Amino acid sequence: MKKTPNFKMFMFLMVVFVNTSYSQDVVYSAIFKNVNKTAENLKHHLNTSGDTLYLESKFDLNRIEIIGTDGLKTFAINNITKDIRVPLNSLPMGDYTFAVVQTEGRDDTYIYTKTIVFKISRLLPIDMDISRGITPLNASIYLAGGTIPILDLAENKIITDFPAAMDLASMEDNKPVHLDYTSMESLVALQEKENLDAKHLRTKKIDNILERNKPAYSKAYNITDIRSGNQNIQSRADYRRNNLRPNGLPYD
Repeated sequence: MKKTPNFKMFMFLMVVFVNTSYSQDVVYSAIFKNVNKTAENLKHHLNTSGDTLYLESKFDLNRIEIIGTDGLKTFAINNITKDIRVPLNSLPMGDYTFAVVQTEGRDDTYIYTKTIVFKISRLLPIDMDISRGITPLNASIYLAGGTIPILDLAENKIITDFPAAMDLASMEDNKPVHLDYTSMESLVALQEKENLDAKHLRTKKIDNILERNKPAYSKAYNITDIRSGNQNIQSRADYRRNNLRPNGLPYD
C-alpha cells in the first residue's frame, strides 16, 4: 500500500519525538486520523501511552478490518455496540491500516454500511518497559476495568463480562499493631545483630583482599637454620641458582 507524503512526514516527526523522550516517557503507537467530513461520526483515538485504541461510533459497529504486512484480518463485532476498546499489544511493530465498518441501517433486503479508514503505527513492543525499566505514560494495563466492551485481537472475541470490583477493606482490618517494650527491645537487638553481621562480613572481605595482596617474603637459605612450619625459608636449589660459591664460581 502506497503511503502519502503527509503520512511519511507525520511518521518522521513521531519517531523523532519518541527518540528524544525515550528515556522518560514511552509512546507505544501513533495514529494518523481520518479528518474527512464523512468520518466525523467515528471518534478514533489512542490513550496516552498508545497501547489501546478507543472507538466511539454514531452507528452500531459492524466489524474491524486490519491490513498489515501479513495481509487482511477481519474481526466481526456481533454485539450491538457503538463503543469499543481495542488493545494493541498483540500487533507487532509496523504500519497498519484500520477499516472500521459501521451499520448505518438495514431493511428486509440490505444492510447499509459505511467504512471509515485510518492508520496506526506500532512503534515499540508494549511489554518493553518490563525488561528495560522504562516508566510508561498512563496505560490501560487493566483492560477489564470500566464498561466499554473490549475487542481481543489475539482471541478474536469481544469481552463484555467484567469482574466485579473488590470490596474495600473495612476499618477493622486496618487496626494498628501495638508493640510492648519487650517486643521493641527484641526488634532493636535483632537490627543491631544484623548490622554487626554485615560489618563483620565487610571487614572479613577486606582482610582477605589485603592478605592476597601481601608481598611474599622468604628467609635466605642457610644450612644451619632449623626449619619450622611457620617459616618461609629459601630452598637450597633456589639459593644455588641465584648465588656463587665462596670461590666466585657457580654451583654445578
